[in-house]
Amino acid sequence: MSIYMSIGIYLGEDFGAEKSNRGVATGVAANDWWRDVHRWCPPSTGGSRAGAHGAGRAADVSAAAAHADPPPNNGLVGVPQASHRPELLSPVALLLEAALPLATHPDTARIVGPLLMTLHDLSLQITGDEEALGALLAVLGGAFATPNVALEPPLRAATLDLGMRLMMATGPQSSFEVDVEGGLLGRCFDAWESLASWVDVKTDRNCCGFQAFEKLLQGMPQALQLPEHDGRGRGTWNAQLRPRTAQLLTVWCAVPEAWSRPGQAEQCLGELLKKRTTFVSLEFALSFAAAVAEALAASMDGVGLAANHERIAFTPASLMEALEVGYKVASFWELPQMQDATASSALLQPLEAAVAELIVSMDPWIDVQRYRPESNSFEMLVTCVFQLCRSPHATPAAAEALSVVVSNLAPNLAPMAEGCFGKLKELILGDNQLSSTSREQVAKAALGPLLSELSETVQVRALHSILEPLRVHAPPCEPTPQRISCWRLLFAILAAPTPERPEASLEWLSEHWAWFEVSLMTGDSACEAATTFLETALTRTRGMPACASALLSRALPALANAAILKGSSPALQAVAQLARIFKGGDEHTAPMLALHVLQIAEQLLGKLSKTQDLPPDLFAALLELFVVSLAPRAVRLAPALLGAAVTQAALEQAAQLLEEAVNPKLSCWALLFIGRLPLWLPKEETQQSVRRLLEQTLPKICLAFQRLLAQPVAKDTEVMSTLAEVLISLRKALGLDFDRSLQPFPVAVELLPMLQDPLLTEEVLAASLLDLAEQLQAEELRGLMGAQKLQRPRPIDCFLVAQTACFCGTRATVGPALRSRGLALEAANTTTAKGDADIQDFYAKLLTGGGGEPVKGTVLSELIVKFFHGEFLPEGFRRYSGQWKGPPPGTIGRKDIEVALMGLQEQMAKPHRVTKGGVGYGVDETQKVEDDGKGWIWLAAEMTLGRD
Repeated sequence: MSIYMSIGIYLGEDFGAEKSNRGVATGVAANDWWRDVHRWCPPSTGGSRAGAHGAGRAADVSAAAAHADPPPNNGLVGVPQASHRPELLSPVALLLEAALPLATHPDTARIVGPLLMTLHDLSLQITGDEEALGALLAVLGGAFATPNVALEPPLRAATLDLGMRLMMATGPQSSFEVDVEGGLLGRCFDAWESLASWVDVKTDRNCCGFQAFEKLLQGMPQALQLPEHDGRGRGTWNAQLRPRTAQLLTVWCAVPEAWSRPGQAEQCLGELLKKRTTFVSLEFALSFAAAVAEALAASMDGVGLAANHERIAFTPASLMEALEVGYKVASFWELPQMQDATASSALLQPLEAAVAELIVSMDPWIDVQRYRPESNSFEMLVTCVFQLCRSPHATPAAAEALSVVVSNLAPNLAPMAEGCFGKLKELILGDNQLSSTSREQVAKAALGPLLSELSETVQVRALHSILEPLRVHAPPCEPTPQRISCWRLLFAILAAPTPERPEASLEWLSEHWAWFEVSLMTGDSACEAATTFLETALTRTRGMPACASALLSRALPALANAAILKGSSPALQAVAQLARIFKGGDEHTAPMLALHVLQIAEQLLGKLSKTQDLPPDLFAALLELFVVSLAPRAVRLAPALLGAAVTQAALEQAAQLLEEAVNPKLSCWALLFIGRLPLWLPKEETQQSVRRLLEQTLPKICLAFQRLLAQPVAKDTEVMSTLAEVLISLRKALGLDFDRSLQPFPVAVELLPMLQDPLLTEEVLAASLLDLAEQLQAEELRGLMGAQKLQRPRPIDCFLVAQTACFCGTRATVGPALRSRGLALEAANTTTAKGDADIQDFYAKLLTGGGGEPVKGTVLSELIVKFFHGEFLPEGFRRYSGQWKGPPPGTIGRKDIEVALMGLQEQMAKPHRVTKGGVGYGVDETQKVEDDGKGWIWLAAEMTLGRD
């Protein structure tokens, strides 16, 4: 097999050298070599229908190839034989993957045709081989991203057929995990999206896009159908497949000028609705309808329709038909006959979830014109959403569906508000399956719009009836989890309606001030709900200075105490929001704001020895507070802060943070803080203060810029865009003074000539900064390696610990926040405890690679992307589900790995979830600790075996 690998590598290097003429010649020669491969790989005995069929297609390709001499056996000697040799799949895939970039030549069929057809036939025998499927998906992504392949009719047919076969082989009916983000099925979705990304409808003379989308719609329902009686649990469609399917359909339907595609999707949905004979088929049809609705709504601009969700000029017939089916499901009017009555609950729950998801996706079409109170559809829709929420199988999607319907139809529900309010009150306070989060959503998005349609008298009476049980059940005293949940619900209800008199919100807040104060000092969860209501009330009354000023003087001390004493980031963010709402304040409120901003900064920064001692979310809120307080419109607040000593301390801490930056959000706030100073330099009243600040801090700021560019966070485009904005602002404001401050640092060689150009734009500078950051980091790595050439890290058995050490620094070198998460390493086949020397030796032996970032396509890089590219939320980790950046776009590549690495490094410094470590397996939890102070981090991974 080594000869296959050699040719594949040679093709890749030849193309990478950008020698197009020699590359095309190499590609043609490789295929001529492949045609004679039967001389080295004789065929197995026995016939093969797949091979014979493949030979016929290969003959078509050969005939289509320009200037191709017809070789023996109908054009492709190797194809019939290769179909009997599944072991050839990986080398052929490697060869084809390397040859695809050469397909820019007009003679595409001759360059990649024989290889592609061979791979197509080989794939007929591949079912549960994960490695083989991965190789095929890599080729599929490259083929779909290569226009000349898709534009050749024979190659297009084979490639589309391969794409649908791979979707079937990696979908829910396979033995693999349904992973639509970084798994096999996700890569298949990415490949189909990459095909849609380049097809231009106006220039698609061969109807490539139409045929591809038609093929996708024909095969997708069968490929993604959930298997009957599957033990992996229902609801998979709603949790993963439906959103990803909607994204794929949106990519295809949102293409400008693609007028026919929404109609194609609707037609496919209509066919599915006719085939609903079982619970599974019905669930799939409803979920697919939700995906189609999302795709049509997202593509409204592309088909010339209104996209503001207020009114849409057309009514999709198949979607309305699906919605009517949903009514019947929720009301149990028409359901497929169940074979096993005991399975009813397990089968009904995903069905109801699918109906709820469909209603949410139909949001743009649910309006007061289409659903009038006298119509049957109005009654059926309202009844349906209430039944979904009262169901014993109620899901968060049911609460969201109810919110969509009530908020959109609130004017039509006002005449029957009493009955509707009673049902909402029962759902919010009653005994049902809705979670506390869902109850809050119903209060905000359903109860609020309904009450806003009523008079203030009716509003107050309704609020009293729903709030009184909460006040009695959860008085403002010692917090408990149940009381905190009730307090959050109380503030959600208070903030929901819009009263006729804006000051009514302030009155409601005053009546519940005791609950407000205790919530601020309880924790982030309750504090966030309380401050949200405060911000809502003050936003409504900012045109009434007297009322707002009185409440502000009462709220600011409470918020400051929560930020200082409890380290509450929601409280600190609320102070920043108040400064934003009041635009820095007037002659009465500005001094009050300045006093509390300075007090908070002094108390928080006075406790620090370095920036890592402050929690990232709290430090980010403090930086945000300074950025808002120094905004150009804060003409009364900013002068009071610029002359204070604590502002210089905060500025120095921001510069120190940039030197060791790992968090993009924190880095952007620190840069924006620095960028506020030049704005106040031209002002006479602040000029002296700003100059003094810059004289003291500008050298440290320039050093911070230099070191920031050497940090991994510098690869974040938003960070570099913010840095570009700040650099241009400082250069324009300070001129030669800034040049002299930056001159001692190496980056000055690259930056100063650009900054001295009066026509320089932020976009151009940001792109240059990204290139400069990559160059600096590469040079730093070379220096760490003793000026040796960087090599790709080799995969080893203990790759995760070893390679994490290479690019994250397993030893705690970034401050006390980086701590050990385990005490000892237990050997796999011995009970002997390992000591510090053994661990150090183990670590040293694993540092065998050349360093650098993990390579695309390796297990290590895909694990890091899977578990660190996303958001770390209180309820857990939410993986990234958008378009992969590549390269190539649509597949996991260097850019995605860089984002995941930053997430990994951030979690190493400030982990979202910590597992205690101890002295061995089975040790009591009380004997384990989170940190033994030895500076090691243990990052564990486990493998879940697939199905037989």
